[in-house]
Amino acid sequence: MHDRKNLALLRQNPMEWRRHGLTPPAALQAMVEARVRSYDPAPSTEPSYADFFAA
Repeated sequence: MHDRKNLALLRQNPMEWRRHGLTPPAALQAMVEARVRSYDPAPSTEPSYADFFAA
């Protein structure tokens, strides 16, 4: 039972996620929300070369 409490505490600590090379759940949630907010289901213009090639 003691190990489960420790594991729950480690899961809440973002530095423990990063230490293992993972992204913490709160950071993932923020990324998803930002992507969803920026999504435009009907683009207003046709794609151009500038959309695919950066200078």
